[in-house]
Amino acid sequence: MKLSMLASSSSGNCTVIQSASTTVLVDAGISARRTGSGLQDLGFTPQVNAIFVSHEHSDHCKNIGVVARRFGCPVYGTTPTLAQLTPYLKGGETLIELKKGHPLVFQDLEVVCFPVSHDAVDPSAYTFDDGHHRVGVCTDLGTLTDAVKTHLSRCDAVSFEANHDLTLLANGRYPKYLQDRIRSPLGHLSNDEAGQGLALLALKGRLKHAVLAHLSDHNNRPDLALKTVRACLQTYEIELDVHLSHKTKPSALIELG
Repeated sequence: MKLSMLASSSSGNCTVIQSASTTVLVDAGISARRTGSGLQDLGFTPQVNAIFVSHEHSDHCKNIGVVARRFGCPVYGTTPTLAQLTPYLKGGETLIELKKGHPLVFQDLEVVCFPVSHDAVDPSAYTFDDGHHRVGVCTDLGTLTDAVKTHLSRCDAVSFEANHDLTLLANGRYPKYLQDRIRSPLGHLSNDEAGQGLALLALKGRLKHAVLAHLSDHNNRPDLALKTVRACLQTYEIELDVHLSHKTKPSALIELG
């Protein structure tokens, strides 16, 4: 299996997972052109078999209609989330409902959708299993819930949120109400929380690779996110291959056996 984030930021998020015969996306917050070029940059055939939606915020689904039509693929999501996608659709897209906790067999993948804590209608994260390896995508969450711990600790690789540095957020330009929202259990994980979370997942299970996702443009820095997370992992003597996602280009490609 292969995992990369084609883009991740507050302006657009899209993750690609590829197995032996299947290519799927989680979210479509970037254009069809950027999606296609990102796949080619990674050495993938420019095809997509399905899109799985995490939640309705525009940075995750504003291009979902055009990407689905461009690649001729269905869109999967929970019923409440799919109901929120109307502004991003033109009609003709195939929408397929998912139930959280109920595994879906999609071609050579087993897909599991599970709940996360975020300020959306019905926010979800996903795991994908090809029978040999499992990857998880969990890019927006305010706290590490039991469901997140259970599902992601079974993964070999994850994309995982490291949204902000606490000091930069506190001293930045965001008003207090927005800072409070970001720090809340329905908001976003800090670099410190991401490091603690990844350490816990690695200690609980088989996690070996991670891509840090959804870094804030204003309240974080790539070098700071990487330094903070790696320092936390070192405290617990955990060896984890950690990469950064990027706003304008794909992350490093994680390849699993």
